[in-house]
Amino acid sequence: MESENALPVLKKRLEKKDSHFEKITWAALINDLKKGDSEMEKIAFEAFEKLEFIYAVQGCIFMDLIKFNSPRINKRIEKFVDHKYDLVAIHAKTVLNYNGYADSYNNSEPKKWWEFWK
Repeated sequence: MESENALPVLKKRLEKKDSHFEKITWAALINDLKKGDSEMEKIAFEAFEKLEFIYAVQGCIFMDLIKFNSPRINKRIEKFVDHKYDLVAIHAKTVLNYNGYADSYNNSEPKKWWEFWK
């Protein structure tokens, strides 16, 4: 998938997708191959605007969205920092490194199994 020859096929797949999550994922892939594409950023942003989180695990979509390096997408992700699903909020904080969240998360010492109460 590192070849630009795959772009026409990837764009066709993107057009066939109905799910907003899938559109974001395919747009992020095409954006990576083109090293930045304003059309894909627009598609991802519009899909993100329509997105509703039904399950907490869907917060991992932020990992694809942050790849666009778009200020308007980042501002929209910031709205999910205090989301009712903790996992969605954690993903939002991690990709934005919200108040050093990702740094402190990665530098925390792992606890031993017998120290679970600490």
